[in-house]
Amino acid sequence: SSPRVRTEYANLLYNQGKTDEAIQQLRVAIELNPREAGSVIHQLALLCLDVKRHEGLLDEAETRLTNGPVSVYALNALTKLMSIIRGGQCKQLILEDVRPLLLAALSQPDNIKNTKNSGHLQGLVGVYEFTKGNYKSGVDFLLEAHELTGNIMFLEQLVRFQIQFKKYDDAEQTMTYMEQLNQERFGTETYKVLQLNKILADARKGATSSEVEMPTPVINASLVL
Repeated sequence: SSPRVRTEYANLLYNQGKTDEAIQQLRVAIELNPREAGSVIHQLALLCLDVKRHEGLLDEAETRLTNGPVSVYALNALTKLMSIIRGGQCKQLILEDVRPLLLAALSQPDNIKNTKNSGHLQGLVGVYEFTKGNYKSGVDFLLEAHELTGNIMFLEQLVRFQIQFKKYDDAEQTMTYMEQLNQERFGTETYKVLQLNKILADARKGATSSEVEMPTPVINASLVL
């Protein structure tokens, strides 16, 4: 059967609480498509949720991300892996384990040529930098992600991080840009703009702002953790 079928079956098994069987299906998927990094990272995530760490899979994921363009599946798997690490559900891995994977993908020639791939990866690196406390780098990467993809979601995430870092004037500048884009897009982002303006106003008053959410550059049902 195809790697995709194996992956979907792995998701079904995991949702039924059959983690070992799900991991076995992903092992088969990894063998069926030796170039796909998504199934490797997917297995890393499942193992980590099962309180396990696998150095060989980290190395294999980096090799595959170095040797070929990142797929939608791999982007989503990277996003999910970072999310469960940041959220505390995955304690066997740390963000520093993911950084080499991001850098490998960013430097891959086909990804450099593909602005969508490069932009989504820049967004993930931006989240990494902000989470590590590197404000300026985080800003630069999220702005670059938006410029490459045109996706306003990266600006939304930037505002949330700026609020978290109490950089309220910076957040207002980003909001001004978002409002301009919203007008150009005939108000399609009005809800986001209003929501962020309220969060920013509450933060300036000293109220507790909403939690910063993880960017989700891609949505793919092939990774359901």
